[in-house]
Amino acid sequence: MITRPLPNVFPLTPSQSVWLLDQMEKFKAQVMVVKGDNQVSLQSLLSIISLNAKPPKGALLAADGEDEDEAMETALRVLQEL
Repeated sequence: MITRPLPNVFPLTPSQSVWLLDQMEKFKAQVMVVKGDNQVSLQSLLSIISLNAKPPKGALLAADGEDEDEAMETALRVLQEL
């Protein structure tokens, strides 16, 4: 598992949320927002919407799986482009 600080991009518009989901679904690795014991998947639209309702502060972006490096790079790029 690799982690990086989560960029401060939330809340997202509905179209941004769907675009983020489309990009994350390409990977086998799980891509998550982690804060304390809580984990929220960026491969679930409902989870992304929950982040919009209560934007996380001080959270980490985490990727875990066989293509985690590429998934993390893509997640950071996508989030920074929003």
